Amino acid sequence: MEYLVVSDTHGRIEKVIKYARGRNFAGIIHAGDYYRDGIALGTELGIPVFAVHGNCDGVWNGIEEELLELNGIKIFLTHGHLYYVKHDLKQIAEKAAQLKVDLAVFGHSHVPTFTKLNGVWLLNPGSPERPREEQGGSLAVIKMEERNFTADLIYL
Repeated sequence: MEYLVVSDTHGRIEKVIKYARGRNFAGIIHAGDYYRDGIALGTELGIPVFAVHGNCDGVWNGIEEELLELNGIKIFLTHGHLYYVKHDLKQIAEKAAQLKVDLAVFGHSHVPTFTKLNGVWLLNPGSPERPREEQGGSLAVIKMEERNFTADLIYL
């Protein structure tokens, strides 16, 4: 089973739709900025969406964190601004370890990352339209199989 992971779409989802159309994703995980883009992607592609609000969503009473369990994988979903991920990944790794999850998915920095810290995998898909590194826009795909998972960073 595969999940499309995006963040920091900021109102521009064309590249994500182009990439995802015709693929068989089980759902979309959107880590905020803009929450409504996650909903639009789910509607366009006809698949479930798991999404949180980010610091640019303007909805301060919105959902900023979610705990998910997909195919036996425990996931902490947040935008990342509350954990200062632009500076380092220490705080989000600590929170994820406290929650005893397998994977933390976040955004905010616009820098794609897939690394393990404090025994927890951390995944930031980057930004498809507003990247902050030379490789260009990005997203991620999580492949899940019987309580195991891998993630691939995809450059658009």
